[in-house]
Amino acid sequence: MLTQIGRAARIVGSLVRESAKGEAGMMGETRVERRSVELDGAGSVRALVSMSVGKLRVHGGAASLMEAEFTYNREGWRPEVEYQVRDGHGKLKVRHRDDLSAHGNVRSEWDVALGDSVPLDLHVSIGVGEARLELGELNLEGLSVEMGVGDTRLDLSGATRRDLEVVISGGVGQLTLVLPNSVGLEVRARRGIGSVRTDGSLHREGNAYVNDLHGKSEVTLRVRAENGVGEIEVRTSA
Repeated sequence: MLTQIGRAARIVGSLVRESAKGEAGMMGETRVERRSVELDGAGSVRALVSMSVGKLRVHGGAASLMEAEFTYNREGWRPEVEYQVRDGHGKLKVRHRDDLSAHGNVRSEWDVALGDSVPLDLHVSIGVGEARLELGELNLEGLSVEMGVGDTRLDLSGATRRDLEVVISGGVGQLTLVLPNSVGLEVRARRGIGSVRTDGSLHREGNAYVNDLHGKSEVTLRVRAENGVGEIEVRTSA
């Protein structure tokens, strides 16, 4: 978690220093780039979506492995997309380049749709910005999320296919979890400075928050959240 906070702090420092130079005129024309990636025969995929700065949305609904739209106004913020398949296993990487410098009002927005036809092990990382992760439609077999500075909403409504373990490490900001109440739920939250709020559908059991189906349902969703500074809010949906 400290590494992610340090990374976010370096990005913020870069933005502040570059903005102070008064070089807003170097801001480029806004570009919208659409990219798609086919499965190419993969039977399972491990995916990394890593954004340094901006607004990120990741969701289901893609007919292929990935259908994405990237909006940016600095060439340095153009994301890299890499995909390879080896022995039937695909590896997808969507990430910012190492160049984190920016001048003026940088625009960086990603809308990434993923497919659900094969099991997906997904890792999402964001440095500075807002993230909306609507992942309940995906065929997830693993999920990890790294927060930096900013608010994150993770919606797993509909994630009822199999047991799932979710690991969230956080920096500074609010984390909102929306979880399906139709499966067993177990949420373990370790926070630095902040609080945990639930909507009443989960109750405290030892060091965890669980619902009435915990230990009874064929499917269990377990969430381990470590938040640095900020509130964790847990909601459930039908």
